[in-house]
Amino acid sequence: MDVLSGCRILVTGGAGFLGSNVARLLQQKGAVITILDNCRPGYERNIVDLLEKAQFIRGDINDENVVKRAVQGKDAVVHTAFPVTQCDRSLERQYVGVGTVGLYNVLKEAHAQRALVVYASSISVYGRQLYTPIDERHPLDPVLLYGVTKLAGEYYCKVMAREYGLQVVMLRFSDLYGPGLGRDNAPVVFLKRARAGLPLVVRGGGKQIRSYLFATDAAMAVYLALTNPAAVGGVFNIASDETVTISGLAQKALQITGSKGEIVYEDGWVDEREYRIDSTLARTVLGFKPLVELETGLRKILAWQEEGEQA
Repeated sequence: MDVLSGCRILVTGGAGFLGSNVARLLQQKGAVITILDNCRPGYERNIVDLLEKAQFIRGDINDENVVKRAVQGKDAVVHTAFPVTQCDRSLERQYVGVGTVGLYNVLKEAHAQRALVVYASSISVYGRQLYTPIDERHPLDPVLLYGVTKLAGEYYCKVMAREYGLQVVMLRFSDLYGPGLGRDNAPVVFLKRARAGLPLVVRGGGKQIRSYLFATDAAMAVYLALTNPAAVGGVFNIASDETVTISGLAQKALQITGSKGEIVYEDGWVDEREYRIDSTLARTVLGFKPLVELETGLRKILAWQEEGEQA
């Protein structure tokens, strides 16, 4: 029997990409899952297989009463709720609402229930790298409002922990990918265009380095944070050890699909941050070890895309 068997866990944003993968793994471990999500159109499909056993609350974390109901009686809360993409400036007001008011509601009610909180943060809190690989001691200077909001959330967590005794673990995830991703990031776009025989557009020369983390590995990191008492109060980078340039990623997409398409390099704005992430602390304290290699993950996305066309 797993240590989480029978534990009552709320996953905010549980119909989203990260949240649904977390909810699925925790349910498999025997936890009693409640999902709180405002459920953007189409997101219900992410949790169809969970709803026979999981409770689903459709609501907004900015609504204090909704959050109070959702957190009531819970042993732990995994907070993944956040607008879908970090680079869409039309969502900036939502970042502020969800990342401050919504998070405060969650932390306040979790404290009242004496529930452990796992907060899904991001490597975007670091901003431009001053050295690599980036460890948890790297200066925090985000360049996107997404990262600013995630960093503000970490401070909310830290203050609530210090002043009120809230038990919290903060996980800084690198770029996530996998089947079911509701936005077009580079792995999804490159595979989609390669399959269609379209040019793969790379901006800025393609030398930018990224570390992509498969969704099931991210979910396992949450499980480890929930089950390891030594994690409480900690901040951990959660990333793959495998890195790739954007140009290299495009080449992999062509190779995997067997596409005759080409890579086209264009000028334009590009995120030049170099994401070589050091996850040594997570390995040491949590026992975290990513299992899905990039090529395997890309092939899983490819299969998902093909299944979607056949459905």
